[in-house]
Amino acid sequence: MSNLQRRADGWVSVAGLVGDLLVGLILPMAMALLLFFGGRGLRKLTPWGRVVGIVVGVVGLAAIPVGPILGIYILYLLLSKKGKMVFSPAYKEVMAATPEVKYKTSIWLWVVLGLVILLLLFAVFSSVM
Repeated sequence: MSNLQRRADGWVSVAGLVGDLLVGLILPMAMALLLFFGGRGLRKLTPWGRVVGIVVGVVGLAAIPVGPILGIYILYLLLSKKGKMVFSPAYKEVMAATPEVKYKTSIWLWVVLGLVILLLLFAVFSSVM
């Protein structure tokens, strides 16, 4: 239901429209951009990507019920000793010295990802119908 309400003089309240735009459009777009660029930074192992990942992990703690689980895991990965090492200059030197070593994603991870996506699609379509 919209917050737009017609006043006694026939005009529509702009405050309701601004609130709807802020909550329904601007905040989700800002979060999507933050996640997109943060993900790119994490993928390239940049220090700012790590900071964005930590911020996303902290924000995720408030998204109940699944958010705290993912948020704690993200924070563990980025703040642990191994996480700090991966984003250090020493690790970049190792990567530059061994360009032939490439990470390959396990087939099981792709299967699990596919199942999660199918589950989410099923949930969306079943809630619409």
